[in-house]
Amino acid sequence: MVTDVTLKDISEPTYWYWDWRPAEVVVESRVTSPAVAARWGIGDPLTVREKEGGVAPLHRFYNSGEHQRVTDLLFDGMVLPEESTLRLDLRAEEIDYDWRYNVHETVTPPFYDELGAGSISVSTLAPGTYTFDAPKWSCVVAVQEYDYPFAAGAIAAVAPPAPPRLALSISPDPHTGPVRIMLAGLVPAQGGERATLDVLDLSGRLVRSLTGDARGIVWDGRGEGGLPMPAGVYLYRLTTPRGAWSGRSVLVH
Repeated sequence: MVTDVTLKDISEPTYWYWDWRPAEVVVESRVTSPAVAARWGIGDPLTVREKEGGVAPLHRFYNSGEHQRVTDLLFDGMVLPEESTLRLDLRAEEIDYDWRYNVHETVTPPFYDELGAGSISVSTLAPGTYTFDAPKWSCVVAVQEYDYPFAAGAIAAVAPPAPPRLALSISPDPHTGPVRIMLAGLVPAQGGERATLDVLDLSGRLVRSLTGDARGIVWDGRGEGGLPMPAGVYLYRLTTPRGAWSGRSVLVH
């Protein structure tokens, strides 16, 4: 999803020495999955782009009514097979002071001017465009749909397909901590096969990479830094010299 933003109304630009200051605006977004909430009761958003941490990019507008074609990527991830819509929460704020964005127009609060917020639903079944309208800004959200192969494109060599009798087994599911991911169907002569396990979140971000025996690799529910991961759906890709297998499980707290 990408946005195309128009600023309807801003206050007069601030005169500071000999420069006219533009309006420094961030567009914040949260993308939530009704299907994930219905299946697992997880209402947290799949992706969050907010000014905290400087995640949402800064846009400069010089006049009321100014239109800018921007490429803010709001969501790029996988959806469940039964997913038909995603909920998109949008909000825009004009920044007068925020060190994370190097904006220092004032030292007197309030440091942010609310430009309007709201929600729209977008379809995951077909590409389309959606209009969002707030009191002081508006945007057009363009939704594009792609079918990605699960294996990462960065893998240099493609292994031959796995024999049909082999399958990924994940236990327990749901789990509150450690979960065991194994390649079921290996006969004793095939045991001890080296494997790599990639753990990803629903947005496709790599959370943890582990190596071990294909007969069982345990993920402890923690990220690369050792901190516990939040509750949610996690995806697995187990790769051996003979092929790759994928699956998912639910981490609960």
